[in-house]
Amino acid sequence: MQSIDIPYEKYTELMEGAKKIAKAFETIKNNISIFTLSNPDNLSATGIIVNIVRKLELGAHVSFFRDAEEVKRKQKKLSYSNYCFLGFEISDIPKNILKEKSSLVIVINHKLKSQGNKKETNTQETDNLFVFSLEDIEIQQEALSTTGLAYFISANFYEDYQKFASLAIIGALHNEQKDHKQELIGLTKLILDEGKEKNFITLTKGTRIHGREKQPIHLALKYSLNPYFPGLTGNEKACTSFIAKLGIPMRDTEGEWRTISSLSKEEITKLNDNLISLLIEKQKQDITEVYKLIGPIYLSNLEQKTSLAHNIEEFMWLIDGACHLKKESLALAVILGDRKNLHDQLSRELQDYHGITADFVEQLEKKPEIVEDKGYYRLIKEIEHFDKTSVVSRIIKSLVDSSIIPIDKPIIVPIANEDEIDILIYESPQLIEKGIQVYHILQDLKKEKLIKRLSGDYNYIEASVDKENETVVIKRIENKLEYHFQGQKQ
Repeated sequence: MQSIDIPYEKYTELMEGAKKIAKAFETIKNNISIFTLSNPDNLSATGIIVNIVRKLELGAHVSFFRDAEEVKRKQKKLSYSNYCFLGFEISDIPKNILKEKSSLVIVINHKLKSQGNKKETNTQETDNLFVFSLEDIEIQQEALSTTGLAYFISANFYEDYQKFASLAIIGALHNEQKDHKQELIGLTKLILDEGKEKNFITLTKGTRIHGREKQPIHLALKYSLNPYFPGLTGNEKACTSFIAKLGIPMRDTEGEWRTISSLSKEEITKLNDNLISLLIEKQKQDITEVYKLIGPIYLSNLEQKTSLAHNIEEFMWLIDGACHLKKESLALAVILGDRKNLHDQLSRELQDYHGITADFVEQLEKKPEIVEDKGYYRLIKEIEHFDKTSVVSRIIKSLVDSSIIPIDKPIIVPIANEDEIDILIYESPQLIEKGIQVYHILQDLKKEKLIKRLSGDYNYIEASVDKENETVVIKRIENKLEYHFQGQKQ
């Protein structure tokens, strides 16, 4: 993304909006039900909102959802008069909640399209609905995350609200709100500066490989996907040999595995120089890939170095993994401060990610035919060891982000479960710009009841179908894509 400048008057409007939402929270007398659309941004925002609710000496019931349909099913089992929706559109909120005059409803979503939805749901003139988004203020949604919005709300409750800067940074990183140098942009840059000024955040520059704090050096390289190191990622033996040839000891004097963060300046320079050479020479990557390797590192000074939350970007990836594995409650407990049993449990729950990722990269290098080019889309089938939709979605996304699998056309990944098939779709940004989007095709198939459930966002979609409908659905997608492609050519 490009740098985003926010005029001072727009910043002032945002602060006024935050104050209005804070006053709405202050009117609450009973417990509140928080509905969170599952992703690291909304989950981090939930952490801030729960802290605010606790400060008001109220209780909160938090529920996590994959899509709006889940909300409507879950809401029937709950009985609250106060609600906070994080990451949802107004049209996603059950109508009975909006129509109940005694209910207080707060909606916080940096992507929310408020004007059209207000008109659609006839809530424009109600007094019980409080909306905090960026569109009404005419600030680009790329300038701030939902957690960033929650951060500015917290400024009305805490003198030391800057302690939530690390969570706001998680929200920004999840939404890729950074430039080609991996540096934060928009209002999150201001939040970073506030966190640094109050000594809650340390900004350094170094090797940005996931696992730099806790993983042994060779395993950090083996599991690295962003950036992807040709010949090293997924190959532990090659990583061990690579480090040995550099003359970097992998164990310290006490026999413990060394990490990238523990290396001396000379060793870091040697490692970085050779990894950059590998990126540029073997993969012919541009300078953007180099910035993925060496760039800003955001550290939370509230955390010990051994904590999962010390390196903010690594913590974001752990929360992302927890969301995909449906362990949001576990991640929220850690966000709220648990540093004992649940902290260690979250680490154990996510450790299989690394091994599965490495297995797939090895499969892909040995059998590139796993990714089958079907002309108008790519199909990935028969992946060994991949029996969890949640794990597959996270790993394929990483492979796409790392340019290991090209995304010039949609990617379709069917995953067989006991009674149905989950079909994962990764949209092509190039085709979206041309007005070709698989999501619209799936919406029509859902209306025909060929699809049971449909969820996702701008780039990634999950659809569930009965096993007997898998072939039909994929064929219909193929036909529609062909129709659009042919139309573009004419």
